[in-house]
Amino acid sequence: MDDLVNQALARWPNVPSIAGWLKLSSRGEWLLIGEVASGLKISHRNMRRFIDRNYAADPQGRWYFQNGPQKVFVNLEYTPWVFGLHPVESGVCLLSHTRTATLPSAMFLDEEGNFIFQTPVGPGLLLGTDIEALSQYLTETEEDRWTLRAPWALPSAESCVADDWTLDPVAQVTPPPVTLQAQPCLRCDLPAQFDFIATPIV
Repeated sequence: MDDLVNQALARWPNVPSIAGWLKLSSRGEWLLIGEVASGLKISHRNMRRFIDRNYAADPQGRWYFQNGPQKVFVNLEYTPWVFGLHPVESGVCLLSHTRTATLPSAMFLDEEGNFIFQTPVGPGLLLGTDIEALSQYLTETEEDRWTLRAPWALPSAESCVADDWTLDPVAQVTPPPVTLQAQPCLRCDLPAQFDFIATPIV
């Protein structure tokens, strides 16, 4: 959280939370929702970055944007995170819609052909436009299951500040290759499976 946000929380700790105002799309976009601005994309760079930096979850699995002293709960079109697959100097990495670089610990494939990764920051959908790039690391087993073996790398936090889905190519950590097998899942089961609430209420 930003220092100014923490200061606002300390000064006004009891501001009521709101919901039904902000949405995270399956493309990693912040959208205004509601009667006045249904589906309006937030395109202002500084505003997007402010939301990115102050995005978190509460113990109930409700994801929110901490707007000063007020929590703004986020409707999730798919998962709490959306990841892009990005080349770096020593391999590839997952970069989230908030410019957080992370590594996958498990992989899932839903009935629509979407890939979902479990990571230390939480579960996230892989951008549909990056499935083709992922395919070069996929092999199909005899059991009709997909296996992923990619040269994962984790860039430093300082490199993940560029606009949109880009980052500096210098990787700081290169873990040993990990083989992941795609586990089948159903899109409708993901909130219960990963303990998040897609449409929070207050």
